[in-house]
Parts: sequence; structure tokens; C-alpha cells
Amino acid sequence: MTVEDVANELGITPQRVRQYCRAGRLGTLWQRRWVITREEFEAFKATYTGKPGRPRKDEAPPA
Repeated sequence: MTVEDVANELGITPQRVRQYCRAGRLGTLWQRRWVITREEFEAFKATYTGKPGRPRKDEAPPA
């Protein structure tokens, strides 16, 4: 899968997908391109909450 494919599936920007790749959470750099296998994508998608930013102050922190 390409960065654009993953971005479309998750409803986020390709730039954000590249940030996840650089952070080591997703994909492999191959010949200057990020390549994400279907298995990597499915594992990432299972843990991806899609909640941007910091938690609100009025929300209780996770236990």
C-alpha cells in the first residue's frame, strides 16, 4: 500500500501517515518511498483511535 492509500482508508492526510512512518509506527522505507504492507496496516488500524491532539482537561485520564 502507498501512503496515499493508507491516508484514504483512515481519512487522514498523507503528511500525517508519513509522520507515523517516520516515528516507526507504520511502514518501511524502500528506495526513498514508504511502503506499508496490508498486515502492517491492519495492525496499525486496530490500535488507531483517530482522536487528534491532546485530551481535554475535563476528560478523565486513562487508567
